[in-house]
Amino acid sequence: MVMIFGWMFGLYPHSVGLAVRIVPPARLIADVEGRIILTVECPKGGTSSSNEPELRLNSRPVSWGDLRGALRAELSRRADGVVYVQGEGCLNVGDVVRVIDIARDARYDVPVVLMTPKLERSLSPPQR
Repeated sequence: MVMIFGWMFGLYPHSVGLAVRIVPPARLIADVEGRIILTVECPKGGTSSSNEPELRLNSRPVSWGDLRGALRAELSRRADGVVYVQGEGCLNVGDVVRVIDIARDARYDVPVVLMTPKLERSLSPPQR
């Protein structure tokens, strides 16, 4: 009974989830050099932490421990930063959610967009 009254009067915070976009609004699409692309790759064998997915921030390898700081540095260089998360099909959902959570913690209310193959084709410049 106490929990019900506590919840009704806001004593217990509620979960709001992770805000993630699959298709960005037109105003969020930045130019090619302005994009922050965070790639999550399937774990490769031969490393001590082979069960951890490998991360690349704009094609540069980054460790899980350094990801938050690297994202903060990239986001501080841009007024309207959008983090595009690109993941391989063999990943666990938890790995992608963990990356999204770190990205959202790097800067409050940063838009996170999941890169689908269709979105990637639409964002890439037309080839001649």
